[in-house]
Amino acid sequence: MSARLLAAACIVCGCATLPQTLDAQSWRTLTTSRQVRGEALLEVEVEFASGTLRLQPGARGSLFRIDAKYDEETFESSTSYDPQGSHLSVKITPDDFDGDIDLDDDSPQFLDLALSPEVPVALDLKFGVAKSVIELGGLAVRRVEVKTGASETSIGFERPNRVACEELSVAVGAAKLTVYGIGNSRCEHVKLAGGAGDVTLDFTGTWPAGFQPEAEVMMGFGSLTLRIPENVGVELTMSRLFASFEDEGFEKRGSRWVSANYDDARATLKLQVRAILGDVSVDWVAGR
Repeated sequence: MSARLLAAACIVCGCATLPQTLDAQSWRTLTTSRQVRGEALLEVEVEFASGTLRLQPGARGSLFRIDAKYDEETFESSTSYDPQGSHLSVKITPDDFDGDIDLDDDSPQFLDLALSPEVPVALDLKFGVAKSVIELGGLAVRRVEVKTGASETSIGFERPNRVACEELSVAVGAAKLTVYGIGNSRCEHVKLAGGAGDVTLDFTGTWPAGFQPEAEVMMGFGSLTLRIPENVGVELTMSRLFASFEDEGFEKRGSRWVSANYDDARATLKLQVRAILGDVSVDWVAGR
């Protein structure tokens, strides 16, 4: 793993820059859980420097369950739960140490987090050099904020969100990012800030009648693919410097691009895209 990627991980997780190789590793496991006790909202804060991060719905009756494995020679873990504020904090971040580390793609370091589908949640997730699979479908998600450095990240709603969502916000560095099932998220606002990489925003899912979310996308360098159901009306405002854009399926109205069905669609998406260098493409897919 290059020093540049390690630095990106540290920027995201708020830690010091790390050296590169480690002669020996000492692995430690962590498991903790808590049952539901009438919480109205669970606030979850995660900081994970490196490895594989998985988040998914848990079993009914279980507020959260944490399973982790980490190198205690290099990293330290901190897990706390405040029952008064219903605030869960989970951190696996670099420790102060005198040595080198080697964080490769085959590292066994991981963090698995399962959350209650019964209790509304607000998520604040930060991770660095990591592979992450964040499955939010079936949870009761009020809001989500994700910040990541050099990662391969999947964020999705395979099933409909159980409650209305205020905002889904994602900030990525050099990353491959897929956000899928946004139509199932019930999020009123979707925000993406991308530095460099390959990004796919998939707006498929069950769109309730009258659902009118707004999405704001800012891309630096790389490709942006928008997958949008054919039965959703789209109003697109595009600002680009050296980025290309295929306008198939749109017609120009002043400074806006609108889909042919925009005036009659039962659900609409207002989309603002700013791109510097790369490709912006729209894939029209069968809607529900």
